Amino acid sequence: MKHIKLFEDFLNEIGDGGAAKYKTLIKIKENTHEIHTFKTETQDYQVYFEFQEDWTREGESLEMLIEFSVNGGKDSHIVTNKGEMYRVMATIVDLSKKILKRRKNIHVISFTGSKNKGTNDRRRNNLYMAYMKKHLKPKNIEDDGNTIRIEL
Repeated sequence: MKHIKLFEDFLNEIGDGGAAKYKTLIKIKENTHEIHTFKTETQDYQVYFEFQEDWTREGESLEMLIEFSVNGGKDSHIVTNKGEMYRVMATIVDLSKKILKRRKNIHVISFTGSKNKGTNDRRRNNLYMAYMKKHLKPKNIEDDGNTIRIEL
């Protein structure tokens, strides 16, 4: 029974965002982009949010591109596997929600997950999608096999 309980806790955590968040600092906050940083027990993370004009919509609409990396922004495609995934994802979701609350004209979010098992490796994108679907309630999702674009 103990193993079943642990497995249920694991399944409920994916996409939940309920894990404790790391304390973040704003490194840069400009009209075109923001950079936030945080430290885990093993890594220094940097989360880069870029705001671009969304030409697919009428009016003033932005697309927010999200990229996060370790080692002060030097490694954006590294797969860390340090056991901190849920707290890292909860932190990135929290940052994203705060920006969306502040910037009401963002209607699209896009991101690309790192791949460490060849070009067809979709594990990271699948993980990120679990969080996005649960927390952002997307209207539409476009996935070209590499980049995921979520319409809010």
